[in-house]
Parts: sequence; C-alpha cells; structure tokens
Amino acid sequence: MIAPELKGDTQKDDRFSHTQRNIAGLDPRIRRYLDVTARFVGPNAPPGNICIVVLTYICFGFTAPLSLSLVLGSWRYALPYWLSICCNCIDFFGMIWLSRSCPESTPWLHIEEHGSARAFDGLFEHTVFSIVLMVSALSIFSLTFVYREVDRRDLDPPGVAFYFTTLLSYTLMATIHMATDNLIYEFMGQGIQHEQRVFAEKIRARSIDFETAMKSHRKFNTKQRNIVSKVSLELNIFVTLACIASFSFCYEYFVMPHSHWGHLANFIVFGVMLCIILPFSWGPVNENQDALRILVAESVGIDVASDNTMSAETLESKHRKEEEELWDAAKRAQFLIHLQNTEYKCRIFGWEVGPPFIMEIGFLFASFAFLLWQVTQLSGWQGFSFDKGTYEESSS
Repeated sequence: MIAPELKGDTQKDDRFSHTQRNIAGLDPRIRRYLDVTARFVGPNAPPGNICIVVLTYICFGFTAPLSLSLVLGSWRYALPYWLSICCNCIDFFGMIWLSRSCPESTPWLHIEEHGSARAFDGLFEHTVFSIVLMVSALSIFSLTFVYREVDRRDLDPPGVAFYFTTLLSYTLMATIHMATDNLIYEFMGQGIQHEQRVFAEKIRARSIDFETAMKSHRKFNTKQRNIVSKVSLELNIFVTLACIASFSFCYEYFVMPHSHWGHLANFIVFGVMLCIILPFSWGPVNENQDALRILVAESVGIDVASDNTMSAETLESKHRKEEEELWDAAKRAQFLIHLQNTEYKCRIFGWEVGPPFIMEIGFLFASFAFLLWQVTQLSGWQGFSFDKGTYEESSS
C-alpha cells in the first residue's frame, strides 16, 4: 500500500524528474545552473513560472528607457531605446516558444546526446561574456547620452536613483536574455552541428553501411527540419524588428538635434550582431549540409602514392582508409538524391544564414547610413514632419 502511494506522489509532484535524469552526470556547478533554469524557461517549466520570468523581463527591460524619458522630459528622446527593447522582448518570447515546441533539442533533455559537458562549458563562458558586454555597451551609450543632454540643455542633473535604476535594469535584462539565448538558441545550433559532425565522421571513416546511413539521417534530419523551420520563422521576425530599431538609431544620429555618438554606436552594434554573432551557430548548420554532399560525392576509391617516410603500418592504414570506396556508385547517387530532397536550410528573408546573408545585411546597413548622410548633409533634409520643430529648444 505504501509503495504505490509514494510512487504516485513522486509522479505528481516532481515535474522535473526527466530533466534531472538527463543532467545527473554533469559538473555540479552546471547541474545546479540547469536545474534552476529548467524551472523557469525549460520545456517542462510551469506556466506560472514562465509568466514570472516574462513579466520580470518586461518590467526591467522597459525601466531604463522610461527613466531616460523622465530625466530628459519626453519619451521621444528614448524612442530608439523603446524600439530596441521591444525587439529584445520579441526575441525573448521566441526563445521561450522554441523551448516549448522543440523540447528534445534543449540542454535540459538533450545534454547526453549532445556530447560531453565541455561544449556546454563554452556556452556558459559565452553567456557571462555576453552579459558583461551587453550591460557595458548599453550603460555607456545611454548614460553618456543623458549626461551630454543634461549639460547641453542645462537640465537638472539626475540623481543616484537614475543611475542605479538604469544599471540594475540593464543588468537583469541582459542576464535573463543572454542566459536564455545560450541555453536555447545557441545550444540548439551547437547540438545540430554536433550531430552533423558525428554523421559526417562515420561517412569519412567508412564505418556505416548504406541502409544504416539512410535510417540514421532520416531520423536526425526530421528533428533538424522541425527546429530549423521554427528558428527561421523566429529569426525573420527578430531581424525585421532589429533593422527597424537600428535604423532609428541611425536616424537619430544623422537627423535629430540631440544627435549623439552613442546612437551611431548602437547602429553599428546591431549591424555587428546581425552580420557576425547571429550566423555563429546557424551558419555552420547550413554549411555542413553542403559539406556532407561533397563528402559523399567524393567518397570513391583513391590511389595513394607510396611514401618512403611512412612506416609500413601507417602506409597500410592510409591505403585502407583512402582506397576504400563508400558503398557503390548507385547507392551513393541514391543517397545524394535523398540529401538534395531533404535539405532544409535556415534562411532569413530568403537568404541562407551564412556568407550570403552577411553580405546582404552589411550592404543594407551601409546603404542606409550613406542614404541618411546624403539626404541630410547634401540635400538638407531635416527629418520627418512629426519631428520638425519639435525640439527647437534642444538645438538652441
């Protein structure tokens, strides 16, 4: 009577037993970190805990631009910061959605298949670095802008409460955002890359037969297509909002009388994030699919020239690995057709995440900045109609 009752209570109360089993073999520090985050942003997190995290993120995220608006006397001064926070909020909501819709590829349920904890250690260090960088950049850009405006317009200087509130807001928002980003978005990309590398290594070593290769590739490709399709949707929305926010910073710098170097710095940071940081995890996912097709196509028998500097055992081993043909020509052709038909790459605005996307986004940002410089410096454009004359006192 007692045993079944205890078992039933355990199943009812422990919502994270599957998560705990998956992370049991990790370093204690990482295990505690995953156990805590699983209760708030993990795929099995209760809706109440998710609501707490989301509301906390929204409240602290919008505190900084609200404080800036109150100090400078108008919400218009903080408009680019409002837009950037809205962009971050949509990105954060998208990551929570990814965690719930693709639970099998999160670190809480997938860490053992992903490999050793060393890869996660790298993401953990990347999280800390990203938080420090994000807080430093946001604080320096916004606080120097406020300090300059207060001095230029002879306003009452803000008190300690303003600086404390701004720093606290950016710190908590960046901590929640970057921790969630690395646990979900980055980890999923790294996990797919790991599976792609393992499969390619089996092909390279000729240690997998045709039937097993087809079955194995179908299995992880189905999961990969599910993740990539959702990530592509989330990234299309995020990049659209990121471009709007970044262009508003560029507009402030070239057009508005309260122009500040921090506006241009924010514009550049957005461009660097979209061109370099964003493709870091998902660019290789696309490239590995092309590399696998090339590997299979080139896996034919190769004559290896003898080398007198090699030992007999080394030469024999090299002959055996490089001369052995991967399956036969018909099976290789069939597998290549399968790879072509099942290919599903991460795309943003139709561009593959990788060199094509980096080049297009780079041209887009450079063209927009050049356009604003041209119409303001050469044509004398003074901004949109709703901005004309609004801050005449600020330019005096």
